[in-house]
Amino acid sequence: MQLDDTLIALADETRRKILRQLASGEARVTEVAAPFDISLNSVSKHIRLLERAGLVRRRIAGRDHFLALDPKPFDELTQWMQRTREFWKILQTNPEKERQMNRSVTVDRPVTVIEPGTLKVERLLPGPIERVWAYITESDKRATWLAGGEFDLRVGGRIRLEFNNDKLPGTEKRQGKGQGRFEGVITRLEPMRLLAHTWKWDSGDTEVVYELTPRGKDVLLVIVHRRIDGPALPAGVVSGWDVHSGILSDLLNGVEPRPFWATHARLEKEYAETP
Repeated sequence: MQLDDTLIALADETRRKILRQLASGEARVTEVAAPFDISLNSVSKHIRLLERAGLVRRRIAGRDHFLALDPKPFDELTQWMQRTREFWKILQTNPEKERQMNRSVTVDRPVTVIEPGTLKVERLLPGPIERVWAYITESDKRATWLAGGEFDLRVGGRIRLEFNNDKLPGTEKRQGKGQGRFEGVITRLEPMRLLAHTWKWDSGDTEVVYELTPRGKDVLLVIVHRRIDGPALPAGVVSGWDVHSGILSDLLNGVEPRPFWATHARLEKEYAETP
């Protein structure tokens, strides 16, 4: 998860010093390592963590490896800090707002609000992990629980999400509702483990991260949806992720999938009424 990697990278003084060096411009790996009283191998480990976080880019010219600072992750960090600051300001001026802002959170539900503008979905699914990955990345399989649309599976590749909730399980249809096409770009890709992409909304680019972790014969799927506009998440968004991921769980468990619209309406009311 990009924000987590950024925070981990910045937590170490050596890595912060490397970033301060690169703020002056591109430099060879050997030049970056020179000021430190540790081995080149140790410095290289720090550099790899910075690269994983997207804070540093590497350019290879012959035998020389050049490093340069990439400020993009700082933009996400700044946005997160601003949202968090707004969240605490609201609570300080009006503590009653805390109930409204967290109304979608319950301990026994698969969807929780983990910070302002961010929700997390957790589902324990039957393996193997290859099958779960296919239901996330392949258009025809993804269309059975979320949305169709091709994913160009490479960092920088474009994605499309084509929603038609009337084609999901259930007899109720709401013509014109629950339909739409969205685009985005893949920002991180670790096959069979992690996929992150932007998702363009009218309010700006949100980000969705799918992370798969083996749990014996099962697979823990964690979906984090960030940058959702506004400090209080609409109950409709939270209930949407609940029912979509629930249908995925039903399909993989080989049971009759829950009806989309009927379940969505019930969950939306429950999330909205949760104190």
